[in-house]
Amino acid sequence: MGRLGEIQLSMFSTAPPLSGEPETLELLRPHKWAHGEATELPLVSIELAPHEGRWMWHSNLNSHCGSAQGARALPQWKKFADSKQEALLAGIKDVQEFMHRATQPEQLRILEWLRDQASRIPA
Repeated sequence: MGRLGEIQLSMFSTAPPLSGEPETLELLRPHKWAHGEATELPLVSIELAPHEGRWMWHSNLNSHCGSAQGARALPQWKKFADSKQEALLAGIKDVQEFMHRATQPEQLRILEWLRDQASRIPA
């Protein structure tokens, strides 16, 4: 499946096993709107969706520092994998490539979250 770089798998993952259904995996961060309402927004997300017997993925970022990128997992992006596990691995690698744009504390949270997500992929 490929290497995960600096990701060390978690032996005690709290993430549930992958299902056969489409899903969006999210790591939330706090956010306060200008008029005072506090909520949570996804800091990073990985969307996994089936398409014609294969799996698509797309990874998104929404940092507190204002750095963001996002889109839906759609055929036009040509991000396909043969299995959901391979799509998740590709999504994790995408997040690793752009996580430097998040704040330092967010990067630590993202790395821990990626460990948990990578532990969902059977060895």
